[in-house]
Amino acid sequence: MESIAAELRRRVERDQRARADGDSAAIRANDRENTAWLRQVIRAHGWPGLRLVGDQGGKDAWLLTLHADADLAFQRQALDLLIEAVDGGDAPAWQVAYLVDRVLMHRGRPQRYGTQFHRVGTRWRPLPVEDPDHIDERRSGLGLPPFAEAGVPELPPRLRPAGAPVAGNEHP
Repeated sequence: MESIAAELRRRVERDQRARADGDSAAIRANDRENTAWLRQVIRAHGWPGLRLVGDQGGKDAWLLTLHADADLAFQRQALDLLIEAVDGGDAPAWQVAYLVDRVLMHRGRPQRYGTQFHRVGTRWRPLPVEDPDHIDERRSGLGLPPFAEAGVPELPPRLRPAGAPVAGNEHP
């Protein structure tokens, strides 16, 4: 549905502006509002995958779900629906890796796919990974590049030291 896809896009643009500005109150408020709205969409339509909202809309729904950190129960429910969507060809498998790792991170457990990082000073470091010797096999199974090729997330400009080089990180 075009209206759902358009609303997802609008919400992600607002989400990214708040995060770029570093406004933690706006981030939390947006995340709560987006989670409540996305919960209603999922209740009415199931996972907003390719058939419902197209490729960009699916990516937008996935990103809003990743940012629903204040509602782990919602993230778990969404993960189950996302897995079903992947199995049905309605979502790309790589999205599962990020959401699995996010849920594990919030449960205090090591991630499986190496998609989640935390800031240490002015650098990003990966959170602990279970069985790191086999991470690339797991990543490959969901369409992700080897961990060493994945790149490190970029610090937002407001957190970079003056004159620091910008290192890009392209997500699939």
